[in-house]
Amino acid sequence: MGHGGGTGGTGEKMKEGAAKSVEKGKATVDNSARTAARVASETGQKIKEKVKRTLSDHKTGTETHDEL
Repeated sequence: MGHGGGTGGTGEKMKEGAAKSVEKGKATVDNSARTAARVASETGQKIKEKVKRTLSDHKTGTETHDEL
């Protein structure tokens, strides 16, 4: 009597929990990708500005030694 009758609800809760976990994981990956893209863009912009300054300094005969 009652063999396996009450496990259906537990299985559904586990599926729901797994689905929520997957969604949270996707959101975390998406957020990480956006952050990485922003950092890469900012770094690229800094490099671009440094190259501009370096080229300008070479034309004018001055030098700067800025860090990135």
